[in-house]
Formats: sequence, structure tokens, C-alpha cells
Amino acid sequence: MKRIKEHRDKWMVLLDQGIFSGTGFLANILLARMLGVENFGVLMGLVLIVQFLTSGSNALTIQISQVNFHLVSGKKAYRDFLIILQLLLILVIVLLLGIVISVAPEITGASGLSPAYSLLFVSTLVFNDFLRKQMILERKLSTALIADSIAGLIQTTALVTLLLLHFNRLDYALIISVISFSASIIYMLYSLKPELRWRARSAIYLRRQWSEGKWLFFTAMLQWWSSNLFVMTSGIVLGATALGALRLAQSLFGVINIFFQAYENYILPAASIKLTESIGSWKIFIKSTSLKSGIIATIGIGFIMIFSEKIIMILGGKTFASYSFLIYGLSWLYLIIIIGYPIRIAIRTLSFNQNYFYGYLLTLITSLILFKPLLVNWGLWGVIAGLIINQVITQGYWGWTLYKKNLLLWK
Repeated sequence: MKRIKEHRDKWMVLLDQGIFSGTGFLANILLARMLGVENFGVLMGLVLIVQFLTSGSNALTIQISQVNFHLVSGKKAYRDFLIILQLLLILVIVLLLGIVISVAPEITGASGLSPAYSLLFVSTLVFNDFLRKQMILERKLSTALIADSIAGLIQTTALVTLLLLHFNRLDYALIISVISFSASIIYMLYSLKPELRWRARSAIYLRRQWSEGKWLFFTAMLQWWSSNLFVMTSGIVLGATALGALRLAQSLFGVINIFFQAYENYILPAASIKLTESIGSWKIFIKSTSLKSGIIATIGIGFIMIFSEKIIMILGGKTFASYSFLIYGLSWLYLIIIIGYPIRIAIRTLSFNQNYFYGYLLTLITSLILFKPLLVNWGLWGVIAGLIINQVITQGYWGWTLYKKNLLLWK
């Protein structure tokens, strides 16, 4: 019976992730067609800010909860504390962003974004991300599935309607997202029924969160910037149009990321078990599993490369046709990621966390050195080149780490 429940839960998580990522991908297509290249780029710039803030706040809340939640005795009290902490973090985020906007109003004024709607957009997306991850952690999978379905249905229906009516204002896109994710948040809060009050043990929880979370926070910030510096600066150096085209191309590969995430969720615990048996069986398992999944992913990426121009026109319309080279370039990036994935899995299963951290530190340093000359001289091709260089450096460093410890997979 336990195995049946575990099997069902695994498929529920995959289904929920599929709905969440799939509706997000569809929303990006509709928004690109509705807003055009430049306005879509402005919106994607705001989404990047949301992802940055989510990465930081998750490090102080949900990432620690993923380890501690099932170990604490008063689970409901701890979860209610986490919700309060997340709301306080969102309040800090809103205040800081509000100060930035008031000091430099041209940030939103020049882009056509409403400050009020922008702050609501950031708040609802950050809080919704926290709640859905907490739901999955607590194995309230049907609730998470329904909540994501509600948000996806409202957002998709509203965007299709606006597209058909030829409404193309940025504020409409923000309002739709706020309404969609607010409905999801209300449903999840109704399911959780939290008691939002400060308890005696809340101070203990807070000290533990900070003690365990501060290094996670700094690591999350480092990892985010090392992965997104080229993308973020493309919007600043090359403009919103370039960022919009790049983010639309990346959204296609976000679907492939679902495959990578599912693969990693499966292989990490399985490889850890093999490691307890022997180094030899661990190496054979990683190589054979990576080869099978790599062949499937390579076929898919090859198809995308061949039909890159048609694909980007299907996604964003004729205004994006001249940016088909981005899909071609990102395809090469993902082929390099596939080649290096066994190395990443090896580093993770061996718990070489310090080396894992140093890999991202190296890419951030490289990005800071190279982003300006690459973007100024090569434009969006420079972004692709920078992302590929970062991958080669990270995988090269991790591979060198395995070589030094006599743990190379191909030896």
C-alpha cells in the first residue's frame, strides 16, 4: 500500500509540475503575441526580478523547511511561522522596491509599467511560489494541483480573450497575473487554515532559520547571478527588445528543463544508493542512465535546431522571426549541458558541496569579466557565447575535481 501511495505521489508531483510549467510556457507565448517584442521584454525584465527575489526568500524559508519540516514536533506551528516569515519578507521586498521606484520613477515610467501593479505582481508571484512548494512538501499534492490549475485556467482564458480583442497594454498583463495567482493563493490558504500569530516558539524558529539560512541565501544569490547575469544585462545593454526575444527562446527550453528536473529527481537518490554498494556500480549506473536520457534529449534538441525559425514564429509571431538564431544557439548550449550532466550528478551524489559552490563562483567571476565586451561587440550572440563559456568552465572545474579525487566517470 505504501509503494502504491509513493508511486501515486510521484506522478502527482510530475503532473503538477507539468501543469505549472506548461501553463507558464503557454502564457509566455500568448503574452509575446499580445505585447510584441519590446513590451514582452519589459515584462520579462520584471519576471527576472521576481525570480531573483523568489530565489533569495526561498533560501530563508522553504529550503530550510524542506529539511526541517518533518523533524519538528509542532508542524502546524512551524508552518504558520513560515507563512508569517514569508509575508514579512514580502513586506520588506515591497518597501525596498517602493523606495527604489520613488527615488527613480523613470524605472517604471519609461517602461510603461504601473508601480502599484508591478508591486502587486511581484508580491503575488513570490507568495504563490512559496505556498505551492510548501503544499508539495506537506504532500498536499491534490491541493497544489488544483491551485495551479485554477491559476493556469484563469490566466490562459484571460490572455486568449485579450489577444482576440487586440488589447496590448502591459498593465493588463500584470492585472491578469495578479488575479490568477491571487485565486491560487486564496485556495491554498483556505486549505491550510493558518493561524497567523506569533507563538512562544516562533523566536526559536526565527533563530534557526537565520542560522541555517544565511549561507543558503548567499549561495542562492551567487547561483542566480552566475546563471542570469548575461540574460539580465542583455536587457540593460541591448534593450528590452533583445531581452524579450531571448526570454521567449528560453521559455521553449524551459519545457526541456522539466525533463532535466524529472531526470535529476530520479537519478540522485538512485545514484546515492549505488554509491553505498560500490564506486564501480555507481559509475556504471550514472553513465548508462545518462546515455539513455541524453539520447532522447539530443533527438529533441536536434529537432528544435532544424526547425528553429518555424518554431519561434509559431511561438511569438512574425515579429520574432529574425531571432530564430537564439533557438539555434541555445540548442548548442543545451547539448553541452547534456554532455556534462553526468559530471553534475556525480558532484551532487558525492556531496562535494564546496566544489559545487566554487563552480558557480567561477562562472560569476567569468561573467563579470566578459559580459560587457561580449554584449557590446556581439550582441545576443555574445549572450549565447557567454552562457556556453560558463557551462564549459563549470563542467571543466567539476570534472577536474573528480579527476583529482580519482573519481572520473570515464576511467
